Amino acid sequence: MEKAKETLSVALSKLPQETKEIQFGIHPNQEPDGMFSVVIHLDGPNLFTLNKAIEGHRYLFDVRFVDGKVEPDVPLFDPFDQPFSVNDAIVETVASWLEKIWDTIEREAECPPALIFGEDGWGERMPKRLS
Repeated sequence: MEKAKETLSVALSKLPQETKEIQFGIHPNQEPDGMFSVVIHLDGPNLFTLNKAIEGHRYLFDVRFVDGKVEPDVPLFDPFDQPFSVNDAIVETVASWLEKIWDTIEREAECPPALIFGEDGWGERMPKRLS
């Protein structure tokens, strides 16, 4: 959580003035196996320029295999035999975690509004606005 907070703080310090909204995208794998990424997307005019300004600080969390191990250590699932939607559960759980981070991070008074979304419509209560 601390690394994500540090990454977010740096990204917020680099926001272009043209940024209209900060979007936290939760991107589960296509196969619902438990792997996912959390990426900051900036909205406003000229998306390429906005997101280029925070390049290197866009990924708050990225679950990957490194040397045969899952990094960071998160539970994985059999993508074909679950009695619930793994990707919905990931998005809802990560959204709660992002809310906690957002509530504890220092932001400038003129910080643009923010929202959380689950890629491809994942998450039963998404998108969710942050205050």
